[in-house]
Amino acid sequence: MNLVEQARQLRKQWQQLLQANDDTTIIDCEELVDYWDTGMEYAVNDIRKFEGQVYRCVQAHTSQDGWEPSQTPALWAVKHTKNKDKPKPFVQPQGAHDAYMKDEVVLYNDQVYISVMDNNAFSPEAYAQGWKLV
Repeated sequence: MNLVEQARQLRKQWQQLLQANDDTTIIDCEELVDYWDTGMEYAVNDIRKFEGQVYRCVQAHTSQDGWEPSQTPALWAVKHTKNKDKPKPFVQPQGAHDAYMKDEVVLYNDQVYISVMDNNAFSPEAYAQGWKLV
């Protein structure tokens, strides 16, 4: 096996290892996460980065223009973190599957907020009682 084949095998093993971790751990090491791209076959639970967010594939598909993770919640779910030092921008949840849980943090209007409740589907502005400024 040549060096390129070894690297591909290691990348595949890394992706499998990554999927076995919680969202906070994944975001903590997001610099090792591959970027989303068009023309790729994605399997359920594949993890990719796109426009500063980390996503998990929820439906197998071959990517194409217009199917970017931020535009296709039926294909991709945003990962959330509890790490106050690495908050990700608030993304409006589409349902219970991607609502914010207690202790997850977001960056909203350049401030870090922590969810004080489970299944939080509102922004800090829309429902201030659901968030606490960190």
